[in-house]
Amino acid sequence: MCERYSPLRPLRVLRRIALTASVAAACSTEATPAPGANDVSAADTVTTTDGTMDSPDDGVVGAHPGDPIAAGAPTVVGRAVGLATLTQASGALYTSREREIVRLAAAGPELVATLDAPALALTAQGDTLYAVDSAGAWYRVPLAGEPQKLEAGLVVQRLAVDGDRLVAALGAAGVAVAPLDLSIAPVTVSALGAVRAVLPLEDGLRVLARGQDGFALVKGSWPDAVVVSEVPTKLPASAVARGADGLVVGLEAGGSLHTLVFEGETLTSVGLTPYPGPGLALAIAGSLAVTADWDRVVLYDVSNTAAPRRLASEHFGQRRAFDLVALDATHVSVRGAAEVTELALDATAVAPELALTPQRIQVEATADFDGGSAGVLFRNKGALPLEVRGLTVDHPRLSLDLDTSAALSVAADDVAFLELKVTGAEPLEGTLSFSTNEPGEPSYSLPVTVNPKRLSVGDVATPFSMPGTDGELVSLGDLMGRVIHVKLFNAY
Repeated sequence: MCERYSPLRPLRVLRRIALTASVAAACSTEATPAPGANDVSAADTVTTTDGTMDSPDDGVVGAHPGDPIAAGAPTVVGRAVGLATLTQASGALYTSREREIVRLAAAGPELVATLDAPALALTAQGDTLYAVDSAGAWYRVPLAGEPQKLEAGLVVQRLAVDGDRLVAALGAAGVAVAPLDLSIAPVTVSALGAVRAVLPLEDGLRVLARGQDGFALVKGSWPDAVVVSEVPTKLPASAVARGADGLVVGLEAGGSLHTLVFEGETLTSVGLTPYPGPGLALAIAGSLAVTADWDRVVLYDVSNTAAPRRLASEHFGQRRAFDLVALDATHVSVRGAAEVTELALDATAVAPELALTPQRIQVEATADFDGGSAGVLFRNKGALPLEVRGLTVDHPRLSLDLDTSAALSVAADDVAFLELKVTGAEPLEGTLSFSTNEPGEPSYSLPVTVNPKRLSVGDVATPFSMPGTDGELVSLGDLMGRVIHVKLFNAY
């Protein structure tokens, strides 16, 4: 997470710190645009957290026989600032790009309204949209009428319509509640804890994802609602969504995906499966749960509530996956950094799936040994054998410890290890490239750095982008001229 402080001077390293491998992977160097150049370029190289380096053309693979998650052609919309800005109203999808709210149409995005500042959150009821911008203004936007604005001064993470109330998750500040006509200012309710998501149910009930306080069932009229049942978690509860027959699915970021059932005024966890992602968004499509996890979308089968299970994932790379809307029992739409992509889901399909470690290859070479080496781990998380073909390195000082003329085969739920070697101790930058038999047969290109330059006090900080604590996308490149305090921690 990035926390912003007062503008005093350009970004420079104020103190040298050591990062664990897991934290370094989460905050690695990316092809982040220069200050003011925020559009995703088709020429950029993109990074995924399990170690894959894709070109944008391979960041989202296409339909393929046996593909559990088949991606259609993305619709280019424009830069997203908020992480919760995809919603559905009157049979159409709506999202935001900077200050504009747009409708997704066959001919391209159509302008609906323009806000005073970039949109952070968007939701809908019937033929009316609701939005909050980064300056804290709240908006009611009828699809056939003029927008209505309320200066509330409250920056939100996510919005939900709960009966005749608009409810905003504020994070550490709790929730804020306003009537749907925005006739009066929102009322803040802090007694419910740090709220990251609100899921309205019925009969005055709703489920809250409350960060470190886990999940809670809340009853009563706003702003006097009280907690009547809790499900504690070890790590932050970040998202909730509803399925059929009283099923609720919740995400514990970096911990577990929970299947929850509410009966009367009791909320119970009935099943869970490991969930390593950040928990940005969650949608339920029939018996399937879909998570948006920054650089990928992951599919889970929740038909057996006592034993939910992971099925597959789809790499989005720097295209990103911020928010989700379920279209029907087999389709969802995903909001990314600049695009919206529709995914077709197939729980019966099986395929190989590569998870690669490390994220980028760094080799420490010494003159005493006239070189060095680093390991690369290929894990097949799919149900069919994985084939890795065409393993090559592009520098004469780099070599691999296997016969690259044959494919490297990895059985389902198995791993293979590859050693990359370098001769000499002089710094160099190279690339390890290969392709696989995954759906879409994507090609991968991993950067290799030998004896990389270390940052020192006074150096310009390496740019990267991450979700901010206020529910917006924060990029160091956009904050030049300010002193930034960055907390680095292993949350997932």
